[in-house]
Amino acid sequence: MLVEAAAPVGPMRGRYYLAVRHARHARLTVRRGAGRAQIAVAHSMLVSAYYMLTRDEP
Repeated sequence: MLVEAAAPVGPMRGRYYLAVRHARHARLTVRRGAGRAQIAVAHSMLVSAYYMLTRDEP
């Protein structure tokens, strides 16, 4: 499910947290391909969700 949620990060722009991941997604897409870039962004989402839940932060 996280990979499906990471798919729209590629064209994302603006002040969103995942828009910062757009640069990482763009670099990885060139080097490794779109699939691996989506997995990397999904991993970033999972790590940030883990820290938000364990530290009780919004």
